[in-house]
Amino acid sequence: NLLGQHLEAEPLLRRAYDLSQESLGPALLILSLSNLLFGLICQGKPQELLTESEAALELGNYAIADNLRNHLALAYLRLGNNDAAIRQYRVLAENAFDPNYRCIAWARLAGLTEEAHIAVLQARGLLQSAHTPTAKFTAIQAAILHGSLEQRTWGMQQLEDFDPTLLPWLFQLEHDQLLEQLQVQPRHKV
Repeated sequence: NLLGQHLEAEPLLRRAYDLSQESLGPALLILSLSNLLFGLICQGKPQELLTESEAALELGNYAIADNLRNHLALAYLRLGNNDAAIRQYRVLAENAFDPNYRCIAWARLAGLTEEAHIAVLQARGLLQSAHTPTAKFTAIQAAILHGSLEQRTWGMQQLEDFDPTLLPWLFQLEHDQLLEQLQVQPRHKV
C-alpha cells in the first residue's frame, strides 16, 4: 500500500478490515480501516468509508486513532470538504499522541486557515520530536507555500536536502507537484 500498489493491496486490506470487525478489538479495526482508507484515497476514491471512519473514531482513545483521523482529514481534503478536514486536523493538532501527526496537522492547517504563519511555526516547532519524512515534508511544504518570507527561505533550504524517496507514494507525488510549482529540478531521483 505504501509503495503505491493499491489495487493489489485493496483486497488484502478489505479482508483485514472484515476480520477486524469480527472480534479482534477496536484498535485493530481502527488500524485496518485506516490502512484501507489510505489505499482508497490513493486510488482516487476518498469518499469511500467516511461514515465507517467517523464511527471508528468513537470506539476509544487509541493511539492508532491518530493515523485514522489523519487519513480521514486527507480524504476530506481530497474531496474539497475543507471544513471537515479542518475539524479533523484541529483535533490532531491539539490532541494527537504522536508529534508526527501534530506536525502534519499544523502544516495542513497552514493552507486551510487564516492563521498560516502561526500554523507553520507550530509545525516547525514540532520537528525536533517529529521524525517521519512525511511530517518533515508537510512542514517544509507548508512553510514554502503558506509561510512568511523567513519561513519560505527555511523551507527552500530544507527542500534542497530532502530525499523524497523516503516518503510514501502519495507524498512523493505531492513532492513532485511542489517542485513543479516552484519550477525546481529534483536533486534525488524518485
